[in-house]
Amino acid sequence: MSPERGSPEDPKKKPEQKVATDTGIVLKLIEHINEPCTDEAGRNLRDFYIKEAKRVLPTLTNLEAKKTLKEVIQKYSV
Repeated sequence: MSPERGSPEDPKKKPEQKVATDTGIVLKLIEHINEPCTDEAGRNLRDFYIKEAKRVLPTLTNLEAKKTLKEVIQKYSV
């Protein structure tokens, strides 16, 4: 079978891991902070996403993404 038809590739080759970019992570966090979901009890999950954003912030290397996330955290932090 050809690779186009779904034949297995080299079995020794490890599958590539998809690595999220700083921008992708920040955009997803901002989406959840701006329009938070609720849990089964109806509680707003914004605080959870803000805590997660604060946890991720030091690991970001894209300065623009980092700045944007800091601004959103600041906007919703009390």
